[in-house]
Amino acid sequence: MAKQHPRTYIYIDGFNLYYRSLKGTPYKWLDIESMCQQLLSDNADIKAIKYFTARIKERTNSTGAVDRQHAYLAAIEAQCPLCEIIEGEYYIRKKKRKLRTPICKNNPTCFDNSIVPVITRERKRHRQRKEILSDMNEYLENGLEILQKSTALLGENDPVSVKLASAMKGLVNARNHVKAFVERGEIIEEF
Repeated sequence: MAKQHPRTYIYIDGFNLYYRSLKGTPYKWLDIESMCQQLLSDNADIKAIKYFTARIKERTNSTGAVDRQHAYLAAIEAQCPLCEIIEGEYYIRKKKRKLRTPICKNNPTCFDNSIVPVITRERKRHRQRKEILSDMNEYLENGLEILQKSTALLGENDPVSVKLASAMKGLVNARNHVKAFVERGEIIEEF
């Protein structure tokens, strides 16, 4: 059996990536998928990249910012098929007091991006799928025992044995489908 590569799901805080690392540098048009692959081991199997951000609001001191952000996000979607852009709400936090080190009036990390709830929901859903697979295996074993008993007592051509065999075949197919789904690690849900 071939060695299975670790499944990897990447969650990026887009505002922090842009404002802390890319803005004002020649690397603004970063290939996110390549960056992630280079940061991880060569055998990591990236299943999805979730890019959390929020649409900024146009202000008088930043003419064209909305259009530039739209172009930037469109480029990410076009360049990175594994990237999914998840939008939260952008808001501006007003300074309450003076600080020794100056900060931006519009703190770029002030948006409701919901990264933690998304990860929590996906992990819970994956655990539930594993539990269903475990239950299906248990029921399948019981059903196969009943089928063997039915075939031994009534014969394999008896209508009850035939119907039971047909039902068991459907259960085996369903179990194999769910098992493959869980093994591929497809835990990402639509938002």
